[in-house]
Amino acid sequence: MQQIFKDKNNQSFFEENGYVKLQILNQEQIKWLTDLYNSTLNIDTRNGFTTTIDYPASIKVQIAEVFDQIFGSIMKDLFSDHKALSYNFLTKKTQNSVVPFHQDWSFVEEEKKDVYSFNIWCPLEDTNSENGNFKVIPKSHLLSYKSRMLNEINAPYTAFKDYLNQYAIELPTKQGEAIIYTNSLFHASTPNTTDSVRLTAGTLVVPASESLMLRYLSADQKEVECYKLPDDYLLLNNPFVTKPSEAFLYKKRPYVLPENQLDELRRVLEPSKPSLLSIIYRKILNKLGK
Repeated sequence: MQQIFKDKNNQSFFEENGYVKLQILNQEQIKWLTDLYNSTLNIDTRNGFTTTIDYPASIKVQIAEVFDQIFGSIMKDLFSDHKALSYNFLTKKTQNSVVPFHQDWSFVEEEKKDVYSFNIWCPLEDTNSENGNFKVIPKSHLLSYKSRMLNEINAPYTAFKDYLNQYAIELPTKQGEAIIYTNSLFHASTPNTTDSVRLTAGTLVVPASESLMLRYLSADQKEVECYKLPDDYLLLNNPFVTKPSEAFLYKKRPYVLPENQLDELRRVLEPSKPSLLSIIYRKILNKLGK
């Protein structure tokens, strides 16, 4: 994996497990972000889980201006040479708020060796089993499938949900803590059973040398269409509504799913059952804010 974190311990844990949990926001920054949400987006009446990636560009630009001031300096402190391509608020309301295990789309050319994109998922309040914990399947980022598409119908590995669930761990977070995870990691969140909205700030990060790349399944479901896009594409466009123009088409490749998916899951995940010692060690680091 390419160098992401300046801290060697964070890099090592991330490479092995696909995520780290770190305290990154102070109370002033949390208030700044919360006030921004309340002043611009609190009129959203949609239930369940929502994200501002499909909001009008004018609102996303307003969000990005504030996020960039906060997360720009954080990224410089934490990461090597990386850039943010999208800033979002993510909300979880009571009704229909379960997010099942999934992998995010591919945002860079992951077919290159050791190239990853990742998210900074930072709740602006404590999370728990009542308002919706983040869940991950450690090491699932090491699975072989790299062409994760926006309009893919039967994503690989998801037919084996029961098998995946036995390796899931919940990650309660304190206000201002972030879960930084690669987009190829299987992740989910538990339902919000409270009367309050659980608010999270999210940032998509890629290596500075990489271009944004989105993939779509062709109409005949035989090819993967890869679009290489400018850095501000997600800010100014809604990828759910329309595909990019043909001018951005970078390449097409055959749509080929991994063979023997359950066997691959076993190879990747079964050695990852953590020992009691490693669990205790990680809990101690989390309490210390490391």
